[in-house]
Amino acid sequence: MTDDRLHVHGDRRTFLKSVGALGAATAVGSGTIGSVAADGHLNEYHQTLQSELQEQYDLPAGSFLFGATEQATIDSFEFQSGDSGNLSEISIDNDSVPITQGVQIEVNEEGADSWSYSYQRFLTEQDFAQGDVLLGVAYLRSESDNAETEGFFKYRYKDAEGDDWSYQNANYITDNSAVQPGSEWTRYYFPIEVGSRPGSIRDAYVEFWLGMAQQTVEFGGMALIDYSDADVGIGNLPSGEAVPPEESSGYQIWTDTDDPYYSGLVSDLKGYNLGGAGKFAYGTTEAATFDAYEVAGGSSDLANQESIDVGADVPFSEATRIEVTEQADDDWLVNLKAYGDRALESGDALLGVAYMRAPEGDTSITYKMTSSGDESANYVTKPRPPLTGEWKRFYFPIEAGSAAASGEWWTEIWLGAQAQTVDIGGLAVVDFAKGVSVGDLPAWEQEINEEWEDEADARIEEHRKTDVAVEVVDGDGSAVEGADVEVAMQEHDFSFGTEVTADHLIQNTEPGDQYRQVITENFNTAVLGNHHKWRFFEEAKDIADSATEWLVEQNMRIRGHVCLWAAVDSYAVPEDVVAAMGREWSEVENPELDPEYVRDRTMSHIEEIINHYADFQDYGSVIDEWEVHNETTHVPGFIKAVRGVGPDEELDINAVEAPVLAEWHNHAEDVAPDDVGIAINDYNTIEGPYQSTRDNHKRMAEFLIENDVDLDGIGLQSHFSQSSALTPSEIWEALEFYSGLGAGIRITEFDMSDDTWMEADKATFFKQFLKITFSHPNAETFMVWGFQDSLHWRDDAPFFDSQWNPKPALDVWQNLIFDEWWTEESGSTDADGMFATDAFKGTYHITATHGEETVEREVEISDDTDTLTMTVGEGDGEQDDGETDDGEDDGEETPPGALPGGKGAPQDLDGDGLHEDVNGDGNANIADVRSLLNNRNNEMVQSNADAYDFTGDGKVGVSDVLELFRKLYR
Repeated sequence: MTDDRLHVHGDRRTFLKSVGALGAATAVGSGTIGSVAADGHLNEYHQTLQSELQEQYDLPAGSFLFGATEQATIDSFEFQSGDSGNLSEISIDNDSVPITQGVQIEVNEEGADSWSYSYQRFLTEQDFAQGDVLLGVAYLRSESDNAETEGFFKYRYKDAEGDDWSYQNANYITDNSAVQPGSEWTRYYFPIEVGSRPGSIRDAYVEFWLGMAQQTVEFGGMALIDYSDADVGIGNLPSGEAVPPEESSGYQIWTDTDDPYYSGLVSDLKGYNLGGAGKFAYGTTEAATFDAYEVAGGSSDLANQESIDVGADVPFSEATRIEVTEQADDDWLVNLKAYGDRALESGDALLGVAYMRAPEGDTSITYKMTSSGDESANYVTKPRPPLTGEWKRFYFPIEAGSAAASGEWWTEIWLGAQAQTVDIGGLAVVDFAKGVSVGDLPAWEQEINEEWEDEADARIEEHRKTDVAVEVVDGDGSAVEGADVEVAMQEHDFSFGTEVTADHLIQNTEPGDQYRQVITENFNTAVLGNHHKWRFFEEAKDIADSATEWLVEQNMRIRGHVCLWAAVDSYAVPEDVVAAMGREWSEVENPELDPEYVRDRTMSHIEEIINHYADFQDYGSVIDEWEVHNETTHVPGFIKAVRGVGPDEELDINAVEAPVLAEWHNHAEDVAPDDVGIAINDYNTIEGPYQSTRDNHKRMAEFLIENDVDLDGIGLQSHFSQSSALTPSEIWEALEFYSGLGAGIRITEFDMSDDTWMEADKATFFKQFLKITFSHPNAETFMVWGFQDSLHWRDDAPFFDSQWNPKPALDVWQNLIFDEWWTEESGSTDADGMFATDAFKGTYHITATHGEETVEREVEISDDTDTLTMTVGEGDGEQDDGETDDGEDDGEETPPGALPGGKGAPQDLDGDGLHEDVNGDGNANIADVRSLLNNRNNEMVQSNADAYDFTGDGKVGVSDVLELFRKLYR
């Protein structure tokens, strides 16, 4: 494609003049003419530029294409002056910049087009290939208000000599091509990736358009550096205004504010561990920001605005109600808008914050951020939040799509989509520059796919339930028809548990206390919050043991948390070990790094605590699973110490791949009883999402498995705040991320803490998270990290406030676990003496009653459970199992080809290749199920496995018995 404009160039300096200006510095190499060698021929400025690019951005030397001196570069450029413009050379005497020469360009009136005035340099002596990477450099300044220029790298081209030149519309400067220079000399970088090369005859050229306005702009330090022969990608090049790397990574200090709401917001955002600080864009107070916003738009007369009282239940103090009386022609024609008070670069990350609600029902709004450079764009990643009748905080991650000066970008909330009333408060915009990735910023929750629950319920039916068959027979083994059967669940196979505060349990409660009752009535699994941690265990073993004993007496499963956790400030490490870690701490004198001491102490402690509870008092082994090393990614202090790395030094490897980590886990596995599991545990492994932490946690599991650890559990702590909460699809995807490793998934420390997170909304999220976790086939444990506020580490437990008032999430827990997922079935046996149902896997009390006789049985029901036989009453002396009532063989011979106890050879009655008639009596009924159960290991069955492989897995076992039962009775 070509421009439909006349691109006038006038008289150009000849190529020979350019070469002459370059003098001895002109070099020929790598097939290009006029490139300057990256050596001592460069003048002082070019050497400085080259050195800074190498040091600050780790770039190679590259080849300078414009020239080796400032004067040579100036001589190689020309100014296309349009109708009214002047160029003059200037000397630069400014200690703050390394340049000494430049040009001043005056544009005396706005051009008919932006390109009417341009400062350009043709590269007739260079031949570029598609994909070549270059870096343009220029110093610019201007005393003019709103000065503007835009840089280009493109081609002019034609197909034959004598043809007129055509000019590309494309611009191969990939980012930050537009500049608004200020009054101080500033260096700008222009990354270039050469694209397609049009025509058979072509010249690349660089130019800066200046016709946007009447203005004076000064240029200096122009350079074009070719990195095409080096291993440099476009992403390695700096872009936009030059800032040293230590500054360009973002802000180091948050905005200093005394405003209560803004101070709280800073605190909340710090909790996300974003890796960078932020600056408030509209002011350092809530009021200043609120004053910056005003109702605007071409149909703003459709809106009525009034201040409203927000009350004491929200953290902000000022809000407005905007009533849109009728739909505008376009959404944006009624908006609440504020202009930014700072310059932005393309790629900067910002976060919009707003509390909103819909007091009168349905609303439709859009949150937008854009700039005058591209007004149609919206740089907000999730711009359309669903409002409810309650105040809700919305985070809007933003990535600036173009550079913008102060006052040239804005945020706005579109309100004109329909007649509606919207309340808005708590407004803020936080600028993170490039110190935080927009993907790491918190965001409001996506609209929920309403099908998530049906999908979860279907998975629960498939993975959490199994078929149950109860057979009732009399004393002779004959079927009893009409017997009443009750199948009553006693406990789940799945672990539903809680953190227990051991010192409170032992020192502050007695039998009958509510704290104890809640534990025994709501959970089948427990974990001590602190007292199985190293220092607590050594210094308060009596409390640890007393709490453990109480839990054992309540028939609770117990998780061991934790053998090793290097959190010194959490009092999890004995003082002697802290000293050997070389860690300065208030309770330690003269710390000195001692790797061998730390190694020996950690190994011996693992053995000591596991052995202690493997043969505990008179109970035997009481811990079901041990977390060996907690929070490896975040708290690698023991690993650092063992490797001889000081506490303030960087670890020399990824902590999750440290050899000692495998040694600890292998040692734990060696000393633990065979039925005690080994698990890992860390935070931000499902919340967020924090993908880098997830990657590390999964890699740790893989590393341990690669090093022969039989890993049983992958623990995901699951400490959520409102903005780290996940949608149902995100929950499922996160659980799937850890699947396929052969280890079960444990939700180990679930809680929800956020002052602005309404309890009803927490309960909604909790239901989604709990149900989707239970539906996942690899999940085996769900632990809440405490249940009452006054005993919770963040004073915000899931189930009870500090006065023991229940929260909505408690209803979710109890309704799901003890109702929706609880089995209590009853019925009567059929003519074959059978009662069949399906049931959630777990412990059951089975009752069978016939006449005046009742028999009871306690059983574990799982996928491997056989038919449950219950015997009631007396027989009539006749048996169908080949035995007399005194147990003696009655002498009847088994027919040829029949299985023991059979009537004849097994038969396939329906032509599917499988022997449904196992006992060979010509029928397919419960007697055949019993026959296969009794004879599944018989040589006649195993040698003809294909005939009895009802599951199709290539072997015969209990699962085939169950499958035959299902085939006959379901």
